[in-house]
Amino acid sequence: IINFTSNQVFPGSSGSPVWMSEGGRDTAIAVYAVGPFDDSPFGQGAALLDEATYTVVQSWIEGNDLLTPSLYVGEVALLYNAALDRDGVFDWEGLNFWIDQIEQGVTMEEAARSFLASDEFRAAYGDALDETAPGYLDDTALLDQLYSNILGRAADPSGRDYWLGEMAAGLDRGTLVYFMATSPENRAGSPEIEFLTETAPGYWEIV
Repeated sequence: IINFTSNQVFPGSSGSPVWMSEGGRDTAIAVYAVGPFDDSPFGQGAALLDEATYTVVQSWIEGNDLLTPSLYVGEVALLYNAALDRDGVFDWEGLNFWIDQIEQGVTMEEAARSFLASDEFRAAYGDALDETAPGYLDDTALLDQLYSNILGRAADPSGRDYWLGEMAAGLDRGTLVYFMATSPENRAGSPEIEFLTETAPGYWEIV
């Protein structure tokens, strides 16, 4: 967890920033936090920060090497598991392929869009990216499917209204998947992620 007190940033036990983009540039970040941020629409314990705080956090990240493998590997696993509804049953070769992709510069949002574009997702649920494709998932259909896949439940009315509003305002579908996959609720429901271990150089498994 990352906490904020008077614009000072202190590391906690887990979690990492969620980078937000608007118009092709980073303008703010959402970070898992506690205390006054618990009522954030991004979920329990998350906060949307203004640009001044973004600068403070970015500087802290660069100085403290936050993006270590133990953090982003967990996020890749959450994303991989959530988007394809693997229910904690991983294809280790596939997971490690995507870990390698992230290490080579692919963003989490780009990875999420790749999962949505995969034959596996389209065969199971429909097309989430091509509006002209048969079986295209509109915003409501996609959101309901993601709630089922990621959180294992139906969308609550306030959550559905919030995310549909964000999607209508232009939130990228890959970013939506990433937000939901790395949400505090999904983290709490995915305790197996804590057991990810590098069993060989560059190769991760749950042991």
